[in-house]
Amino acid sequence: VVLLAFGGYYFYMYHALLEDQQAKYLYNQLVINGQSVDQVHLQEDGHGRQLLSVKALSEIIDPSVYLSGSKSRIYIPMLGKNVRLETSKLTEFVRQHIETINMPIKLIEDVEYVELEVIKKLYGLSVMTFEDYKVTVIDNRRLPTLEAKGKKIKLYGDSENGFVSIGKYGVDTLCFLGEKNGYQLVLTNQGQVAFVKDHLESNGERDYFVEGPLNTPRIDNTMPENFVLTWHQVGTFKDTADIGPQDPMPVDVVSPTWFALNVDGIVINEASYDYVTKAHNKGYKVWGLYSNSFKPDWTQSLFESDDYSNQSIAQLLVYSALYNLDGINFDFENIYLGNKADYVRYIEAAVNQLQYQNLRTSLDVTVPWGSDQWSKVYDRVELSKLVDYMCLMAYDEFWASSKKAGPVASMAWVEKGITESLKLIPREKLVLAIPMYMRTWAMQANGTAKSKSMGWKTASSLKQDLGGDIIFDKTSGQNFLTYKKEGVTYKLWLEDDYSLPKRMEMSRNYNLAGTAIWSKGFANEEAWEIIRKER
Repeated sequence: VVLLAFGGYYFYMYHALLEDQQAKYLYNQLVINGQSVDQVHLQEDGHGRQLLSVKALSEIIDPSVYLSGSKSRIYIPMLGKNVRLETSKLTEFVRQHIETINMPIKLIEDVEYVELEVIKKLYGLSVMTFEDYKVTVIDNRRLPTLEAKGKKIKLYGDSENGFVSIGKYGVDTLCFLGEKNGYQLVLTNQGQVAFVKDHLESNGERDYFVEGPLNTPRIDNTMPENFVLTWHQVGTFKDTADIGPQDPMPVDVVSPTWFALNVDGIVINEASYDYVTKAHNKGYKVWGLYSNSFKPDWTQSLFESDDYSNQSIAQLLVYSALYNLDGINFDFENIYLGNKADYVRYIEAAVNQLQYQNLRTSLDVTVPWGSDQWSKVYDRVELSKLVDYMCLMAYDEFWASSKKAGPVASMAWVEKGITESLKLIPREKLVLAIPMYMRTWAMQANGTAKSKSMGWKTASSLKQDLGGDIIFDKTSGQNFLTYKKEGVTYKLWLEDDYSLPKRMEMSRNYNLAGTAIWSKGFANEEAWEIIRKER
């Protein structure tokens, strides 16, 4: 009886210990290229994006990766990387001209992360998740395997005091991930990651490197007649992650402000693969906006250097492939008049490469009259020959720093912008860009005015709060509101349920290619309903 009791107690304690060891060493593991790391290195943010820590990337996958001086992004040197794009021509161009690419980071509890899906594509990583054991294995190596055919194999966990047994398991296949102190780290077909003591000889191989181009050419990237585009003014990757929770908008294209020129031909990247996927799932195409940061000196340096120009174009090509974009929207503003012809040459060089990705290209221009650097610098005739669409930014008739109060875009001013532009740009390429914002003007004692911009939603709330009379201003062709607050007189030319249909109608009457909205963040559901009805 004593022996039976002792045996039962021993059996119970052994299995209790074994269960503890299994819970400790078989579950909740993250293994990257054979290295077991803390699960903090793989996180999910509030938008559902999977993020990989910069530390894991730089220490395990690619030691050449480094943080920017501002620690807002990582730089990835591309020299020697076997990156393939959609065609051999593109691949050759990129390998010749690219030096680095950059990716934005997100900080979570003082740990820097980058988007895993983009890293997967760039490094050809396989990501395997085994829910039963809460195990994730990330790898891009060619590894030996063993066909075990149900054989029971004893597994071990790596403790501070050496390797401890966690039981025998029947497995069909083993993949050898690495070795430590004479023990082999293996992944079983069931998702167990543990060590084996006896040296097992492999009888096969498994290639975890996902080989192939970053993307394939877009087969069908045609645009419907009278399409609608909305720009999405995003801050940074860490602040804005996805397209938004609202119901599908009545638009065909979303153009997030993701790419911006920096010094020495560097293109700063704030893009998100998850954003593009969600936008595509809602039926939108995504055209990444690429600006010159409104820096005329940086822009001039870009044009003067073939190296900088080619490097910037190569980055655009890689980003377009990495993030699965459908187009690029060029938003170069505030350019020296002396660089007018240089801008044409730069766009020609960029489009010559982007065409192999079957990307749609568009370019933003102001009304044809105005200042040298903001209007006359555009050779609209030549530029329109190169790109698919020209977006006429028909707003800022009275701009933010104006000392005189006035509408953002009076109807007559917009119509003149269209008719003058059509003398230079083919109708089938011209897109009318209309404002979702307006400016409220505080009248000063000396007769000048100071403005503050507001979106449609803010203006709607303001009208309700004030409860004042709205009059129709025949000069601007818009509704107009004046009100007093704390002794100051304010003037406001409204973008509302009268002006928006009129602008949409103007685009239709001139049979333009489409309409663009600046910007998504300024609109509310009332505005989207009007666009849905009028488009």
